[in-house]
Amino acid sequence: MNIFLGILDILGITLAFQLSYSINYSKTGGIFASEPSFLFLYLGVLPFWLLILYLIQITEIPRTKSYTVLLFEYFQSALGIAVVLLVIYFVFKMMWISRLFLIEFAFFGLIFLYLIRLFEYKAFKNFRASGFNYINVVLIVDDSSSTFIDSLIHNREWGYRIVAIFTRSSRIKAKFANRIIIVSEENLATISALMEVEIIDEVLYFKTSVIAAEVRKVIRSCEELGVVFRLKYESSKAHLTNAIETSIGNQKFLNFINVPSNSYSIAIKRFMDIIVSLIMIINLSPVLLMFTFLIKTTSKGPVLYKQERVGLRGRRFNLFKFRTMVINAEQLQRGLESINEADGPVFKIKDDPRLTKLGKFLRRSGLDEL
Repeated sequence: MNIFLGILDILGITLAFQLSYSINYSKTGGIFASEPSFLFLYLGVLPFWLLILYLIQITEIPRTKSYTVLLFEYFQSALGIAVVLLVIYFVFKMMWISRLFLIEFAFFGLIFLYLIRLFEYKAFKNFRASGFNYINVVLIVDDSSSTFIDSLIHNREWGYRIVAIFTRSSRIKAKFANRIIIVSEENLATISALMEVEIIDEVLYFKTSVIAAEVRKVIRSCEELGVVFRLKYESSKAHLTNAIETSIGNQKFLNFINVPSNSYSIAIKRFMDIIVSLIMIINLSPVLLMFTFLIKTTSKGPVLYKQERVGLRGRRFNLFKFRTMVINAEQLQRGLESINEADGPVFKIKDDPRLTKLGKFLRRSGLDEL
């Protein structure tokens, strides 16, 4: 999705460049890419504009920003690129380019990027309002939180789903008990157990007075499971090295999170994961095809084995690896429970009779997960 959104941003910038070119160089006609000088200018400016969009943090679809704030942020990006263009113009003495072209490019870029983002924003709002792309939250609140809870419930397009509320407030209990699980704040210690059995993305601490010891315990529980902790705050002077300033609607929060939050670094890692994996798949394709042939010819069943795993905050995903066992391994497990060498839900024995001859080699070498 982020790649798709990035392509739309590039498309908006490209259309703005082409429109400005067509207006100012109508006699030349055609597309700007046919003129090498304009093509080089475009290729030089495009990454700058994308970088500016990232630096002012508008490359992702927001949940609760107003349209006015979005417009101002895109105006900042257009102003920034206009300055870059004018600097390039005077430093490199590019007098062959119309200054009006540069100004129009920045202006049309602002218009197209903003319209594209409005369309995306609206689409995501409808998507979230339909019950998708939501964030599961647990609230720790007092009497002052009633309006904020109402806003989370009624603004379905924000995509926040309240799993439970911890509170001492009789007012909150009376108002929301019929539709949300309410837990007495005296039992706040059970929040760790709740996060272990439910998919919880964020814990929001929304109280007038902050109990420091209580906050520290909850943050510790959140850090263990990679759950975001948000603390309501009023002062604009609050600056903490381990917290990020964010907002939900009109309310400011300090985010405490122990998983990577730098979207630029994450994007680079994701890019490297995909590119390196693709290169390895291509280079190792003869080996992978050989294993595919050997598995298929030495035992009945599919080549790949699909297994469900648990990821960040309890979300489940499917992992695929080469099959190393006979096709009816799960049925045979029932007769082998008495010799299980592992505790808990894990089943493991040293010489598992369900392994195929090739499977034993693949397991020992780790090549089954290649």
